[in-house]
Amino acid sequence: TSSLRRLYRIPPVLQAQIVLMKNLAIIIPVYNEEKYLPDFIKELLSGTKKLEHSPNIYFVNDGSSDRTGQVLRKYLSSNHISVINLRKNGGKGNAMRVGSERAIGDGAKYLVYMDGDGQHDPSHLPKFIDNLKHFSIVFGYRKLKENAPFIRRLGNQVSSFIIKHVFRINRVGDILCGFFGIQAKIFPEIKWD
Repeated sequence: TSSLRRLYRIPPVLQAQIVLMKNLAIIIPVYNEEKYLPDFIKELLSGTKKLEHSPNIYFVNDGSSDRTGQVLRKYLSSNHISVINLRKNGGKGNAMRVGSERAIGDGAKYLVYMDGDGQHDPSHLPKFIDNLKHFSIVFGYRKLKENAPFIRRLGNQVSSFIIKHVFRINRVGDILCGFFGIQAKIFPEIKWD
């Protein structure tokens, strides 16, 4: 019987992938995103279908004054989607913290953060997942479009310069990109104020 068990044993690499997927949460803070959400959610669900197991998806509605809440309600009944509605806008960092605490409370060991306006491509999720197996934090990046507002490009260049020279962190692309993932074990180390 022990040789029979070995024949049907799931390889360790596949076991690690299955455990990671079951413990994966995607956290998406949103504020007044009603016009972007339907397309983004379709892309997100399409991107997560390529994964072996569906991750839990947490939208944190950060006190939106538009119809963001109504748009999100349409997706509540399926697709492993949860919506956390905050009464007033507390800022993106606060929404990320609240979503993280909920996901970790639900058993998540890996957290991926995305923006809800469609600027992050859900097809990159498998790369994040592969890297989160080996690293405590994984940063995505986006290349700013040529037609990005001047003030955004300037702010990005100044931020990149400061982060590169003061903190000695050399990130490629848009340094302010909100597409990143962490292992939940480092969550207590993050300063959210």
